Amino acid sequence: MDKRGGLFGGIVALCLLIGVNAVAESLGELGGIQTFSKGFAITADRGGSETLCKNPASLALTGPEVTTGYASWFDSSYAVASLSGGMPLDEHFQIGFSLPVKFISDIPETIEENGQAKQLGSFSDIESEASLAVQYTPFEGLHTGVKVDYFIHTLNTDSASGMGFGAGIIYDYQAFTVGASVLNMGNTKMAWKHHAAEVLLQEVNLGLTYKGDYGVKVLADMTLVGHENNRINLGVEWQIIPEFTVNGGLMDVSETPLLTLGTALKMQGVTFLYAFAQHPELGSIHKIGITLQ
Repeated sequence: MDKRGGLFGGIVALCLLIGVNAVAESLGELGGIQTFSKGFAITADRGGSETLCKNPASLALTGPEVTTGYASWFDSSYAVASLSGGMPLDEHFQIGFSLPVKFISDIPETIEENGQAKQLGSFSDIESEASLAVQYTPFEGLHTGVKVDYFIHTLNTDSASGMGFGAGIIYDYQAFTVGASVLNMGNTKMAWKHHAAEVLLQEVNLGLTYKGDYGVKVLADMTLVGHENNRINLGVEWQIIPEFTVNGGLMDVSETPLLTLGTALKMQGVTFLYAFAQHPELGSIHKIGITLQ
């Protein structure tokens, strides 16, 4: 390996870390497929288990459900896998869970020695976010939810963990649905073994959905993180027929918008999911998954 190769490895590792924040601010968002294809404008979007990453009040399950997803970049050096699911308990209560996991591995770490790059090892970054949510509908049109999140982050030989809490509400009024949620309530603290504690800032999400004619649904979403990081997302869903839906979205329209597209095809209780975007750092993003109902 020459010096340029070592430097290239370091640059790629840096781009990967930047890309994670550029694609989504939370691992839960990054793991979803339909949520991704709608530009993450899902705070007021009642649907499957993927949506609980932004609002635990969003579950709208008619029966047991399990959803899996996978995406990778840079020859699988950076991959995200997800598993989510849930089920209704009765006419008032539903439970759901989600488990997205991010893997970054095999990125060379080098130092300069006698004018040459010497590889010391490989950079690795593994992150997971396990969430358990309970949704309660006291009466028709009003939905509330709470969830608990457990975060684990391993960076090379160092690791951290922390627990966070979230709550949300959704209200249906004629063709409109409004939603709000607070995640990482009071700020979530991650205790690293060898470094100072990390704080995951409290996140407030506000959303609006309009259900139009011909199976079209328009979504808008605003996320407020701390006092300095705000995002606006837009999305659209078109259910052409009950078995086939297409989605589109614009992430972070106030900065550099990222266009997303996706489809969902249902066949005999199995829904095949696909999402796509062209990211300036990560290149083409392809996400695939299935939902079993």
